[in-house]
Amino acid sequence: MRSLIVTTSHSVLMLAWPSLELESVVHRGDGLYYGIAQTPWGLAIAARRRLVSSRVPLDDERGCILLFDTAFRPAGEIGAPFPLRDLHGITYVAGALWLTCSFDNQIARFDGKQWDIWQPLGRPALAPFDVNHLNTVWPEGGDLWVLAHNFGASKALRYRLPGRTLVESIDLGNQAHDLWRRPDGALATCSSIEGRLVAQDGWTLATGGFPRGVALDGDRAVVGISELAERDSRDFTAGRLLLIEPDGAISRVAELAGEGLVLAVEFVEGSRG
Repeated sequence: MRSLIVTTSHSVLMLAWPSLELESVVHRGDGLYYGIAQTPWGLAIAARRRLVSSRVPLDDERGCILLFDTAFRPAGEIGAPFPLRDLHGITYVAGALWLTCSFDNQIARFDGKQWDIWQPLGRPALAPFDVNHLNTVWPEGGDLWVLAHNFGASKALRYRLPGRTLVESIDLGNQAHDLWRRPDGALATCSSIEGRLVAQDGWTLATGGFPRGVALDGDRAVVGISELAERDSRDFTAGRLLLIEPDGAISRVAELAGEGLVLAVEFVEGSRG
């Protein structure tokens, strides 16, 4: 059965589709929760175990990957032999789980046995290391797209696997998050700081707020919207979800009161048992 999973500052939520009504809280207490990926080990969700408003130094953050079975019950966790700091998007492709670790300007890779670190755009020798704010990894065919937010004009970078050779670079969005293909084949992203969705062919759609997190069902899209707020206040805001029809009309809005930021939205397979 298909379910809509949403990660927020405080919770992992399951919503009914297409009503967008809350069905259950899958997990709570290890936020910020971010990327979502289906893996051979179960449904994987990135958990930072530190809120944006936390007084714990970001240097000391130790994130992990939480695993859930097909009934969305906790099924263990995956840790790394090095700190997973400022976890963002994750994906499973080419036999491995890939995790964006923005704090260190790197992507961690886990194949079920071994970990390795990839720094596609390098890493400064001294802090601050997060110069490109890598936040999205998205597989397409035999390639892996990496989105560099860049704290401004963003770039989508396409790497050929397994060699991780750069084969394409596209300027796309501003402080961007998420990547997907539009029905016409154009690469699209959330131009988050501008409050809109954009594509490489010039298509754009205003959403307001800070769009981040996109799930596709055919030509329909569910988009997460966070409030624009000062950093220390972001965990205490109210997010929402927009159901966007193929013609761009917003047909449904779901309020997520008390959940803070909306970070990722994905359709996943599960039994809801």
